[in-house]
Amino acid sequence: MIYLVAGALCCSFLGHLAGLWWGFSLMHQFQLQACWGGVAFVLLAVCLRHWRAAFLSALLLLSGFVAIFPAAHTGNSAKQGDLKAVSYNVLTNNSDQRELVDWVRGEKPDMIVLVEANQSWTDTAALLAGTLPYQKLVSGPGNYGLIFMSRFPVRDAHVVPAGTYQLPLLVADLETPQGMLRVFSIHTMAPVGPENTLANESEILQMKDLVLDSPYPALVMGDFNAAPWMPVMQKLIRGAGLSGVTLIPSWPSAIVWLGLPLDQILGTRGVSISNVGNGPGHHSDHRARIATFFINTENALSESGAAE
Repeated sequence: MIYLVAGALCCSFLGHLAGLWWGFSLMHQFQLQACWGGVAFVLLAVCLRHWRAAFLSALLLLSGFVAIFPAAHTGNSAKQGDLKAVSYNVLTNNSDQRELVDWVRGEKPDMIVLVEANQSWTDTAALLAGTLPYQKLVSGPGNYGLIFMSRFPVRDAHVVPAGTYQLPLLVADLETPQGMLRVFSIHTMAPVGPENTLANESEILQMKDLVLDSPYPALVMGDFNAAPWMPVMQKLIRGAGLSGVTLIPSWPSAIVWLGLPLDQILGTRGVSISNVGNGPGHHSDHRARIATFFINTENALSESGAAE
């Protein structure tokens, strides 16, 4: 047992060196598992009276907690929002599209982005046109297509090529009853390997710059392929002043509570997110991410004035 705990502790410690090598960065993604593992190992070691293992397990718990602590403060609003957004990585070759349509109709989101949705999902989008009539299909290489659908009119929607691989980043301006809202939707490259890790980071940092330039309160949502405590995600969250972070895992859907919170719906200072949770998986490897929110234009203007 002590060798297992020591190995996990070593991986967690090395994860704190995420900026030095992509492998360390990948280890850093699993600091939430280090926390859960630390708790389990401490309890087991105490029951077995294996005190050295208990000490190492406590260090494992501490290492994981220190890593995820920067992402633990969500800044969510206590006031219940009356708008609803969904970000859902649906899995490109998912055969359960009809059940997903029924779920969306029942859930009644005001806006949704389907991640990994390519041309094979156009019929599914058409079935939702009565519920979400304003739609934008974004083609992308492989699994990097997006479909954005809204109940509210879309004044403008355009695609920004993001990162070193120029993957699509969708920017949509919505006319909501609470005022204008800009929605950023993205599916970043999975950070496995040095080139892909740099691509993932470049996309997220480009997103940060675009959010800072937004003339309206904004939602930032999608599959970031990075846990919110990752250094690059902290640059996005803190640099753009985003709230709504959740540590609830969304991937993999089959064992979601042992997984990672890769899917996020975040709001700028003019957007108050009050509740974030998961929906079903519908044979995807991700759970749907659901958030309720409201737009606080006065807060956005006061923050802008203070910044000037």
